[in-house]
Amino acid sequence: MWLRLAACSGFTVTLLFVVLSVFPVIDVPNPVSYAWKTVAVVVGVNTLGAILYTRRKKRSTFADPLGR
Repeated sequence: MWLRLAACSGFTVTLLFVVLSVFPVIDVPNPVSYAWKTVAVVVGVNTLGAILYTRRKKRSTFADPLGR
């Protein structure tokens, strides 16, 4: 129960950070371009993380439990 609560809290904070980071704090020449670049970086990094996670998970499934 506590782990799920912590995970939901972490997800909520991350989602709030992403939403708030899309809107520039300072004046930028093109706010729409800034927002799209920010979204692209966040989505790209999360996709890369998911790919690395699934590759590692598949590799560890076939590993010897005794470490040989």
